[in-house]
Amino acid sequence: MDDSHDTPAPSSPLRPGLLPRTLALCYDGCLVVLLLIIAAVLVAIPVVWISGTLPHPAAPWHRAYLLLMVTGYYAGFWLRDGQTLGLKALGIRLTRANGRPVTGPDTLIRLAAIGVLYGLPLVLAKHWEGCLGCWAALPFWLPLVLGHAWLWVDKDRATWHDRLSGTRLECLSTD
Repeated sequence: MDDSHDTPAPSSPLRPGLLPRTLALCYDGCLVVLLLIIAAVLVAIPVVWISGTLPHPAAPWHRAYLLLMVTGYYAGFWLRDGQTLGLKALGIRLTRANGRPVTGPDTLIRLAAIGVLYGLPLVLAKHWEGCLGCWAALPFWLPLVLGHAWLWVDKDRATWHDRLSGTRLECLSTD
């Protein structure tokens, strides 16, 4: 007789560790790179047709367009069912800290927290690396490393951007 249905569900769902989070990020990263290539080509074709020159990749409008594509990828999947394709492949879901589905503001706050905590320092690192060499960039990597390593000491296995956005990743049950 199978008595697994008699055991109560845990009060707090399991939280993924650093390895599953990193694997999901790599999976999504590959898809985002593909999305950005397609988005850039879709813009380049009409620009070349009209002006005869390729759009400059550093143009502010071009960067904003590509940032919008990345934001749309993550926000769209998170709002749909809390799972990007990378999270879905690993059986992980993004929810609010109380376990309810994320909302539009939740996703924007999470993306802004990721951008400020990790993206901005890495942009600064690239600048300082060009000026002073690669060793000068090392301090700018600290927020990225510490922000994710924080899950090893946090009682809820939350990273800094989880805490700032009031969201969490949880493992889906396999039954």
